[in-house]
Amino acid sequence: MNIGIDIDGVILDFQDRIRNYSEWYDLEIFKKNGPKKKDEIKVWKRYDWDKDEVKKFIDETFIKVAKDCKIIPFAQEIIAKLKENNRIIIITTRGDFAGKEMREIAKQQLEEANIKYDKIYWNTPDKVEVCKEEKIDYMIDDYADICEALSKNKIKTIYFRAKDNRILPEGKYLKEVSNWAEIYRYIYENEKSKK
Repeated sequence: MNIGIDIDGVILDFQDRIRNYSEWYDLEIFKKNGPKKKDEIKVWKRYDWDKDEVKKFIDETFIKVAKDCKIIPFAQEIIAKLKENNRIIIITTRGDFAGKEMREIAKQQLEEANIKYDKIYWNTPDKVEVCKEEKIDYMIDDYADICEALSKNKIKTIYFRAKDNRILPEGKYLKEVSNWAEIYRYIYENEKSKK
């Protein structure tokens, strides 16, 4: 099988950390009144920030947060287990901001955690095309818009949903999870039922 995996919010806890920083910046730095779209993952859509505020936030936090990231619990163990008999392809949008440095930080963190993969795609906002090209059997992502697009294109999608992210209706091509053990169980049970 070919398993696609996002990085931020799935392997690394970048999204949780950015959520904390964005709340702090909104309240303490920008003196604003909280999120306008609480279930939006992208901070520039989540808050009522102008372009200068978005730029300031990205410039002051993204690299720092990326360097502080930790591996999400059980990601390392489950990815190793999945890698035993499958191809692991990382497909991420990381690299659109602070490009090369953000990529290098992630590569180093994956290497330090001994997370093995067969291929990696950086700065990939349209994951549907990559998933089709790579014949992905399961794609694991945390961004609702991407999960919706993947499932509508009949790509089995595992939506690693954080508490505040938008709720999507589950179906044949979409399963919501909140941890790596659930991911493993879902893939294991799906594959077992095919035999």
